[in-house]
Amino acid sequence: MRPHHVCLAICMLFICSTANAQNTIIWDWEFEGEVGTFETAQALAGVDDRISGTYSILDFTVTSSASGATLGSVDGGQYSIGGQDTAPSFSFDWDGSFITNWNHGGTQSGQWNVFTDTADVNRQYLFGVSIDDNGVRIDDPAMAEYLDNGTSTLSAGALTIQGIPQVQSIPEPGSIAFIGCLTLGLLASRRRRLAV
Repeated sequence: MRPHHVCLAICMLFICSTANAQNTIIWDWEFEGEVGTFETAQALAGVDDRISGTYSILDFTVTSSASGATLGSVDGGQYSIGGQDTAPSFSFDWDGSFITNWNHGGTQSGQWNVFTDTADVNRQYLFGVSIDDNGVRIDDPAMAEYLDNGTSTLSAGALTIQGIPQVQSIPEPGSIAFIGCLTLGLLASRRRRLAV
C-alpha cells in the first residue's frame, strides 16, 4: 500500500471514531388554538423516543396561532428564550407520557419556560403555568399561556404533546469531513490511475 493511502486510511479511521450522529426530537405542542414544536436534544442514548428523562430545548417554534401570535422560531429569530426572570438553559422532564416539570436557569421561582416574541417583547408564551382562583400564576406542567404585556392573557389552556416525538439525525462536522476526505481520496486515486 502506498504511503498516501496509509495516511488517508488512518485519517478516515480517526474521523470515523469521533463522528457520531446527534439525535434531536421534534415534539408537537398545542393549547387553545396555539400550535408549534419543541426541538430537544435526546435525553438518553438509543432510538426509543419515549424514554423518561430531562430534555434540553434547542428550538421553539410557533406554526399556527388563533391569537395572532408571530409565526416563527427561536432559530429563525422571531422568538427568544427567556423573559419574566427565566433564562436559558430551558428543559423539561418527561415521564414517558407527560411533561412533569419545566426547568430554567433564571431567578424566577416558578418552574416555567418563557419564549418572547422578538418583534413585540410584551408578547410571550409561558409553558408550565396556570392561574389560580386568586389570579396568581402557579406552577402547572400540564398548562400553557400566551400573554400580552406580561399580564393580559390572550390564550391559556391544557397543554398537549401530540403524537410520538420523531427522532432526526443531524450529521456532525466529523461525519461531513469524513465524506469529504473519502471523496477527495477517491478522486485523487482515480486521477493518478488515469494519468499513468
